This record gives sequence, structure tokens and C-alpha cells, in this order.
Amino acid sequence: MPNIERPHEYSSLKSIDVNSEKIEGKLIRKILPDFKILNFKKSDDSPERINNRSDEIILYSFFSEWCLNCHYDADTLKKLFSIYNKKGLMMVLTMDYSHRNLSTSFIEKYGLNIPFTFGELDEKNEQKRNATQLYRLRKTLGDERDWGTPFHILMKNGSKNIVGIIMGEIIESELIPYLNEALSTSWPISNKT
Repeated sequence: MPNIERPHEYSSLKSIDVNSEKIEGKLIRKILPDFKILNFKKSDDSPERINNRSDEIILYSFFSEWCLNCHYDADTLKKLFSIYNKKGLMMVLTMDYSHRNLSTSFIEKYGLNIPFTFGELDEKNEQKRNATQLYRLRKTLGDERDWGTPFHILMKNGSKNIVGIIMGEIIESELIPYLNEALSTSWPISNKT
């Protein structure tokens, strides 16, 4: 992690109904398409389609390698994946706003053996960012941050209508009870906020 300190940017899990919130449903579908996911555990980088899986919960996380809060949140993602993946949690990490080599180095640095893909933009360019689907969705949801990473979308049973969002770092003490209930398991909550 860079040596510069930055305050944490924790955010609560907020449930949203795409239809009732008047959010254009196409935005969610455009951001969460039928991804061809690069599974970092595979040496051949062969694609894996996640929509063919029947996992109960899917957590989509959007990170940038230069984002200090993403560095903070990386250990949380790693922990959640190691505990809950075998229990039915599917995770997809989308690396955005930086070159693919830097994004891959970030994933390697934190040992994130989570299926990942690259986002809409491979550079930190404010003008181009403003034209991305992710930026439009975040602004529609009231995210006031400039770059908006980390950003998490949680879907249950593959529904693209009712979703949860976390506009910042994950608060383990909120998310773990939700996952325990949704996945019918029980893991202890850490002291991490």
C-alpha cells in the first residue's frame, strides 16, 4: 500500500430496488453484463462465465489500483472470498481507471484469487470517466465521490432488480451478519468496522 495515509471511507450496505428508485435498469445490466471473467487462479486466463452459476449471492466490487481506500478494502475482499466462496458467495472484481498491468499487479500484491475483469476505462481520465456507465449509475444513486472506488453491488439469487450497494469500504460488522443469514452459515465478526 502507498505510504500516504488517507482516512477510511466506510459505507453502509444500502438496499435499493432498481424499479422503485427510478434507476434505469439498463445501467445495472450494462455494468454487470455477461462478463467473461479472467480467473486469476488459472494460468491460461481462459474465460469463465459467471451467469451460468447458481450462487445465491454475487458481490461485484469496483476498484482502482491507485485508490488508497481500495488498498484498505483489498484485505476485506480476500477474507470474505476465503470464508464465503465455498458457502455460495460469488465475487467479481472489476479493476477500473488504470492500466491493465498496474491493475494486475494490484491483484497479485494482495493475493486476490477472485475472478476479475477490467472496467470501462484503463486510465485515470476525468473527462472519459464522466461518460462511463459506472459513473452514471453512481451519480444516479447519489454517490458524491469523484472517482467512486471502492464501489460494491450485491445481488441475491441473480436478481438484477433488487440489489444492495456499498459506496465505499465494506463494514464487516454489517455485511457478515447479512451473508451469514443469506448463506445459512455463521462466521464471527471481526473487530474491523
